[in-house]
Amino acid sequence: LDLAEEIFYNGVEIRGAVQEDAKTLDRIERNIEETGYHIKKSGREISAVGSVGGQVKKMVMGNLVDKKLGAFEAPDRSAGSQEAEVFYDVPILYKHPNCDLEPAILRFGDKEFFCARYPTGDSKELIEIGASRYKYPSIYSCVIRVRPLHIDIRFIDEKETPRLRMVSSHLQMIANEVELRTGGRAKIVFEPGTRKFEYGDDWLRRHPLQSNRSRADSSLNLFDRQSMRTTDIISTAPTEITEAMDRTDDIVDNL
Repeated sequence: LDLAEEIFYNGVEIRGAVQEDAKTLDRIERNIEETGYHIKKSGREISAVGSVGGQVKKMVMGNLVDKKLGAFEAPDRSAGSQEAEVFYDVPILYKHPNCDLEPAILRFGDKEFFCARYPTGDSKELIEIGASRYKYPSIYSCVIRVRPLHIDIRFIDEKETPRLRMVSSHLQMIANEVELRTGGRAKIVFEPGTRKFEYGDDWLRRHPLQSNRSRADSSLNLFDRQSMRTTDIISTAPTEITEAMDRTDDIVDNL
């Protein structure tokens, strides 16, 4: 994690330096354009000196051929240097109003979250389902239901925004995201008879569940095995240990 953090911040510094270089190049390019403009304008004025026809042409056609550059407007270079939005995807079964269940993901973004079904055909775009995207300030509570693996997200204005009902084996992750992204304002409610768990800790975001979203086609792999192999975690262990642990992982996978 320390190495990953160091690489991340090095990348941020390099990206910032590249952004400044891009701004400098934009200014240089503008200066070149201005120099070319003045050279052409001077050439026209020189050619008009000592020539009556040239003087007349300058007075009549000067404004038509003199294409001024206008004020310099630096291109927006911020988009390429800003942090790309990082989504936290949790595999769920989306519960429709008629109680039908549909495999989907619950995608948490920086300012909003939504449910989406998987792409079909050649498309790689997620297809949003449900009423709309939800804003974090609109959340009233996150309810862990007594029904096994059931969870609801309820909103302040229930008439305008009906509760979001889901089934998932990652209830802790969903509750954790709601707690962190609402700053603890939303209530986390455990119905009587449910097993309580910890939440509101950024450490939980580093759970192996998160590893699937780093793939280019992460939206297609959310129901793959949701934990890393032991050897992915204990990368410095001796070879005989890692081989033994891999065999154990394979046995567990085949259960």
